[in-house]
Amino acid sequence: MILVIIPLGYSLFNRIFYLSIEKTKIKLLGGIFFVSSIVGLALQWIDLENVIIAAWVFIPILILFFCCPSKANFRIDCDKFIKITAIAIFIVDILGIILNTRGTLTSIYGEHYEVVHGMAMVNALYLFYYGVKFYKREANLIEKIAAAFFGYYFFLCDFGIGKMCLVVTIGIYLLIHAKVKYFILTAIAVACWTHLSKSEMFQNEMMQMNYAQENQDNARKTLMFSEVPKFFAENPVAAIVGCGPGGYNSRATQLINQDANNIFTDIFGKHSPLWYKKYIYPLWNHTFVSMSSYTDGTRNKPFSSFVAVLCEYGGLALWLVFGTWGKRIIFYLKKENESIWYSILLWINLFYFISCIAHEWMDSTEFVAFLMFNYLLLNELLKNKNKLPYEKNIFCR
Repeated sequence: MILVIIPLGYSLFNRIFYLSIEKTKIKLLGGIFFVSSIVGLALQWIDLENVIIAAWVFIPILILFFCCPSKANFRIDCDKFIKITAIAIFIVDILGIILNTRGTLTSIYGEHYEVVHGMAMVNALYLFYYGVKFYKREANLIEKIAAAFFGYYFFLCDFGIGKMCLVVTIGIYLLIHAKVKYFILTAIAVACWTHLSKSEMFQNEMMQMNYAQENQDNARKTLMFSEVPKFFAENPVAAIVGCGPGGYNSRATQLINQDANNIFTDIFGKHSPLWYKKYIYPLWNHTFVSMSSYTDGTRNKPFSSFVAVLCEYGGLALWLVFGTWGKRIIFYLKKENESIWYSILLWINLFYFISCIAHEWMDSTEFVAFLMFNYLLLNELLKNKNKLPYEKNIFCR
């Protein structure tokens, strides 16, 4: 449902946060989208329907990604808003725990693990919000309990690669702040990683990944990354302009592939672009992916916005999106001691940045929640400082 109304996202968020758009980059990305579409259609790599779906679900996300609040909205209180939504998420989480099946939280959310993993990503936002407050010694008792609960629930979601991304996020943060006073935190992180690496879940992940390299009938996420160089070697022009919107492994591709059944396939029919069919469909399709065979986990999913942007739009688009994102993270890192809001922004952006490389789609419901958290936190910074010229220098030229 969110994907159906996602083009309305800018209008909705703009009414609340008075958004400014980084127009230069949006125009440049619009040009890349147009050129990539023309090349992909001309070479028959994609269908027009793929372009339409990508324009519907991905372009609105990119617009929101390149936006920031231009002035403070004093009617919005970040802490109160997150408290209210945290209660709603808490209720959904409790229902998931009560109605859990197979030892995981499936029944309350849907019949597929992707739904549960999405809930884990949303819970991670609340984990970081309250966890950073706890870490900075600015949390009250209720907030400490909230941090513990959302952390517990995140691990309860049986989200192997998500747990690994969380450990990597913590590890990177500790490496950046390599000081004696962080020795205990480092020791805890190492202990968690050691425990995780010895767990049955982790061993099963590694067994499946190793098995995937040898068995052509098994879903194999690792091949998604290893086959990207082969794709570019076969199609050098794609390294510059991509294979076209919705032509490789993006959400737009999956929404109207031959296994999909939704409102988009009802309208546009089913389409399988050339390179998607060759490189991605063999990794993830209905012939071997199922909950009953335990092949629907994230380790098997050829999903990654990093790979999607690179392969569908080319290297320049990748630099614009992930390069800009990396600059924001560095900015928050430099400013984190000035305000707790910067620190929370650092953690959630670092985690989602890593996740979008490893497994996450930017055009997803949880990514919209991530953007909303960003707007809320940036709005608090605007309220405290009235104006943020350094924010505008980074985001809103």
